[in-house]
Amino acid sequence: MTYKKKLGLILGGIIIGVLICNILQGNHHKEKNPFDVNMLSNVNEGDIRHVKRDNQDESTEVIRNARIIANKTDNGIVAVTLVNEAYLEMTYSWLCNTVNMNVHEQVLIIASEEMTLKKLRRDWPNVTSVFYTIETTDMTEQAKYVWKLFNRALLAHALLRNNVHILLFEVDAMWFSSPFPLLRSQFHYDLVGAQLSTRTRYIAPGFIFARPTIASRDVFECVKDNFLNGHYIAGDDNISPDFNYQTYLHDVIVSHHNLRYKLLDSNIIEDGLWYLQLHTTGNSHGPPPVVLNNNWIIERDVKIATAKEFGHWFLDKTNSCDWKNVRKKTKQWSYR
Repeated sequence: MTYKKKLGLILGGIIIGVLICNILQGNHHKEKNPFDVNMLSNVNEGDIRHVKRDNQDESTEVIRNARIIANKTDNGIVAVTLVNEAYLEMTYSWLCNTVNMNVHEQVLIIASEEMTLKKLRRDWPNVTSVFYTIETTDMTEQAKYVWKLFNRALLAHALLRNNVHILLFEVDAMWFSSPFPLLRSQFHYDLVGAQLSTRTRYIAPGFIFARPTIASRDVFECVKDNFLNGHYIAGDDNISPDFNYQTYLHDVIVSHHNLRYKLLDSNIIEDGLWYLQLHTTGNSHGPPPVVLNNNWIIERDVKIATAKEFGHWFLDKTNSCDWKNVRKKTKQWSYR
């Protein structure tokens, strides 16, 4: 099944959602939708049934496992992340980083490749991992990134519709302590997130906690629809240059009058500018944040090198946990 056909199938299921989203946002501009609805007529009926069945099976498995996790935890929060083979090393490092924090029973890792899933289940059998197809054949790196974010929004919306409290997070991060006690104290909000250090009151998509309320479901409904509502086109080289997931989130959040949300201070959830500032000034930041996201750096190898430079890498040369560093960091910040 080709990428364009798959987009066609998804489009057919969310046209109504797009209209609702536009009403919620007051978005009345007449921008031409770049997707050709006529491409639906070119899809073979057998292929439609096959893809729908596969997607439904995989989504159902994600939801089923999320519910199991939610039901056996005290706070009901499920930490969800989406990974592929390229990010497997960082996933393992993060798992080693957090192994003594009693958070693994609340983690759901969604693997986009079957081999990645097999490795996760072999090496970390006590952490729940499931398979969800994200087809990226013949796509540019930018298109792959957009397609991942689109599927992330789809899955987040599906989980919220099934009454699951979710924490969307990324594995290229350093957790100094568990964020779950903090999030449990924020249950009076529909959505809680980190904020960008360079843009005032802009949410950072690498750390978002959402309760399954009508308002939070609206947010992810609108975000996923914005991907299809004139912002990028089916094709590798036609993605809008002004594509910005953070802007999508920000616009939806601030325009939703019934959404109760909070953006956490940067001394609680930091972004990757923390590394740059420390490297430039050489000054200690004092007590660390709860979570430090290793963003700002695009290349995977540079992300890993940065983490190693600051002692935030928890794999040894054999790709096993570096227990000495794990114990050192856990002991160093155990007072938080």
